[in-house]
Amino acid sequence: MAAPRTTKPSILPPLTGTPLDYVPIDRPVNKITPTRFKAPTLRRAAIAAGVAGAAVAISVFAPAVAIGAFAIAFVGGGVWAADALIKAIDSHDD
Repeated sequence: MAAPRTTKPSILPPLTGTPLDYVPIDRPVNKITPTRFKAPTLRRAAIAAGVAGAAVAISVFAPAVAIGAFAIAFVGGGVWAADALIKAIDSHDD
């Protein structure tokens, strides 16, 4: 006859219980103020918009340039990935 099976209690909380890392969050004590963007944030946003606009314009008006840039980026990414793989393989020899 087989021995009776005993199970240890789980360390996990029940599915319907409170999570172990639960921290109640109260509403903010301070008065809520609207976000004010400062000059560096606006400047970065303007630069990003300009770069995105230039990329779209180049891809629309000169698709060969866009395809070439994409190809160069793809090859560069492949070279970077191969270098990272080589370094990872070499680090396992130590």
